[in-house]
Amino acid sequence: MSSPTSHVSPTPELSIPPRAPDPLSTGIKSLLDPTVKQTTEKLLQVHQSQQALSQELDRLITPTLQTIQLRVNKLYVQLSKQRLPH
Repeated sequence: MSSPTSHVSPTPELSIPPRAPDPLSTGIKSLLDPTVKQTTEKLLQVHQSQQALSQELDRLITPTLQTIQLRVNKLYVQLSKQRLPH
């Protein structure tokens, strides 16, 4: 008699989940990436331009707003005097 052959399948290798990338390593690689560096420099330039524009707008608008406020205050005082009985 022949011995029965066992048809046991070999144990499959346990799949090792891929290792999560090291955030520090990824961050450093990103900083050294020339496209990231260029984008960062461009964003900095845009930010600085926006700040300069904001300062210029403040410089131009503030005196006008102050003038308007003074006129409104004067008109309010005049109207208040007209409404008060003498």
